[in-house]
Amino acid sequence: MERYYVDCLDDATFAKLYDKVRRASFNDNKFDLLEVAGLGCYYSCEQTARMIKLFTFSDDQLKVLRLMAPRIIDPQNAIIIYNLFTFDSEKVKAGEIILRDSTR
Repeated sequence: MERYYVDCLDDATFAKLYDKVRRASFNDNKFDLLEVAGLGCYYSCEQTARMIKLFTFSDDQLKVLRLMAPRIIDPQNAIIIYNLFTFDSEKVKAGEIILRDSTR
């Protein structure tokens, strides 16, 4: 199997996406933006964590993670994401999402 190396979004491009998501009026619009961006973008755990912080509730935060995890290029840094969640059950769910979906 041939492996390819991919880079996450550069800081300027991520800042534009982050700002668009932050400015979206409703969570559904925010999720739509992330879903479309995920068609061609890869993310670092740090970028994913920043995006997760835009959402207040853990269900929404986990949804963001589900959208972004298949495009995470550095799952070895997932502790950055785990630390965002307060409860062990949320941390377990986050871990399952990252292990199942992140790019290897």
